[in-house]
Amino acid sequence: QIRTIEDQKAVGLLQGYPSSGQLGNSISQQQPQQQDSAQAQPAKQSPATSRPLKPCRMPYVLEESPDASCRMVGITLEWTCEFSKAGVTEYQLQKKKLDANDFEVVYEGKETECVIDLLPGDYVFRVRARNFQGTGAFSQELVYITHDPREATKTPVPMTEGGRAAEAHLNKVAKQVIDSGPSALGDMELASTLANALNEARRQKLDLMNKDIVYKSSTML
Repeated sequence: QIRTIEDQKAVGLLQGYPSSGQLGNSISQQQPQQQDSAQAQPAKQSPATSRPLKPCRMPYVLEESPDASCRMVGITLEWTCEFSKAGVTEYQLQKKKLDANDFEVVYEGKETECVIDLLPGDYVFRVRARNFQGTGAFSQELVYITHDPREATKTPVPMTEGGRAAEAHLNKVAKQVIDSGPSALGDMELASTLANALNEARRQKLDLMNKDIVYKSSTML
């Protein structure tokens, strides 16, 4: 009586179970067909992973909420990515003090805006996107300067030469937005130009010299 599989294979009693030599021949005969099939039908890539991510646009300040009763300023940062509809799985927003070396992650998720509370100081923000193919490059850096909200209730800060230049440039860009009319909606190049102008205006502390134009331009953005 044959009790083991090996014994049964040896005498060919296990039906449908090829011997080691037959198994090798069977595989060698099937391999060319599998290779031909693979060549005939190349692997398909998902649309979400078929293209690498380009850098997101520089984040910009959508809204400011200063609290005159304390030193905090709440800002809403927003950003866009050209491939936001092509498989972005996550955005990462980073922040650091202007004189610091290392960034810290302040937001990770699928939203394209984030509310952050800041103490007076000079900050740098950048954002990048991720999808199933990898991580995109960082955006252009936004330099954002916050001031103590209580300073606004004091004597206005005297206008400086840098402030005048920033004011003139901001007025020029704002006029471009107004002249563009409805076509300005969705014009990300124009929005980026306005964001950069606002960035320079805050760097020059124009929000302490001419608060109205900075507020109007922020609302326009």
